Amino acid sequence: MFKGSRLFSELSWRLPLCVLAVLICYQFEWNWLRFVTSEATLRFVEWCGYPGERLSSHLIAWNGQRFEFGIACTFADVFCGAVPLLWIRSTGIFRNAVFIIGFAAGLFVFNLLRQATADLIFAAGVPWALVDNALGGLSYFAVWVFLIRWLERSFATTPFTAATAPAVVP
Repeated sequence: MFKGSRLFSELSWRLPLCVLAVLICYQFEWNWLRFVTSEATLRFVEWCGYPGERLSSHLIAWNGQRFEFGIACTFADVFCGAVPLLWIRSTGIFRNAVFIIGFAAGLFVFNLLRQATADLIFAAGVPWALVDNALGGLSYFAVWVFLIRWLERSFATTPFTAATAPAVVP
């Protein structure tokens, strides 16, 4: 089983990389992803029978409200912050890249399900701020649990050696 001290050791050098990755993420506009996410949401609400309209590349309106899709609405920040936690040095570049691409696709689908669920709850009359914050918090927590479990499983099958240990700079 994965020992707590090993998890702490891994997180102590990976978490600053997560912060850096999220800071870098917010240096980009992610316009294409904001458009795709808002378009999927717009199509979903129309499919549910609500008239919606696109007001700009990342702004839609439906059910009497305007919804602007920022970076956090796309989970691009979640993806970028997850990469340092997903990368397993002993696995190799190709296998890491394939897994991270799969994770990105899964995260995109998970985010669309989150958006669709929020839309349905909002349409039922629950205030958007409550729906968005509650589901957002639960979704971030679910991804965090997945990432920690991923690290635990990955290192439970990888022996802890000098080659897999983080470098210590004096």
